[in-house]
Amino acid sequence: MLKDGELVGLSHSRSYEYDAGTIISLCSIDVDHADPGTEVTLVWGDEDSPNPKVERHEQTEISATVGTVPYSPDRRKGE
Repeated sequence: MLKDGELVGLSHSRSYEYDAGTIISLCSIDVDHADPGTEVTLVWGDEDSPNPKVERHEQTEISATVGTVPYSPDRRKGE
C-alpha cells in the first residue's frame, strides 16, 4: 500500500462484499495514514509468485480509501 509513492502498509484478506457492493481488503497501515478517508494506492498482484497456481500477470495499481470497521451497520441488534 502506497501513499505518495511511499510504502505505508500491507493489505491482506481481500474479498468482494456483496452487501457493500465493493471489494474490500483488510490491511496493516502506518498510524500516520490510518485515518478513515485517507486515499492510498494498492499495488495488486505478485509478478514473480512462486505459487504454480498463480497465472503470470503484471502488477496493477488500484486507488483505495481507508475505511472504518465494520463496513456496514450491524443489523442484528435491531438498530
